[in-house]
Amino acid sequence: MQRLSPDRAVLLIPAAVAATGFPDRQWNPGDVLFDSAVRRTNAAIAANPGSRLVGVLWQQGEEDVIGHMTGVDYATHLDAMIAAMRARITGAADVPFLLGGMAPAWMATPGAANIENAIATTPSRVERAALVDTAGLKSNPSDAIHFSAASQRMLATRYWAAFAELQ
Repeated sequence: MQRLSPDRAVLLIPAAVAATGFPDRQWNPGDVLFDSAVRRTNAAIAANPGSRLVGVLWQQGEEDVIGHMTGVDYATHLDAMIAAMRARITGAADVPFLLGGMAPAWMATPGAANIENAIATTPSRVERAALVDTAGLKSNPSDAIHFSAASQRMLATRYWAAFAELQ
């Protein structure tokens, strides 16, 4: 596995908010969470000279299943969001965009396969995008929507591998 130099600083800019999606007007360009993520990312880059955005991690879609969004609609919104983020974040025109699938138990939810397919096919529609494989991971024992702690750790390793492949 690739490792960063120990003297290399990494800044993570969290933007995740539970139970949000495209149909509830949270992540479309111009929506509050989208604008907040762009604003905070640009502020972090400006406050840390020499910094740059090297990737975006997208682990979302469950709320869009609940919102009864079709896979085609989700793909349209997702692609527009990726393009707008790349356009509005300083130096992010071709930044890698990594997308993870949903937890296995959640896939039994009606409509989940449509959203999962839209996520999975993003690399065929969007340059410098990669799917982070969730095969073999486990859902949290107490709920279907989240990954177990062990699976979250494995997912992080898979995100890193997908990122390294896009470099």
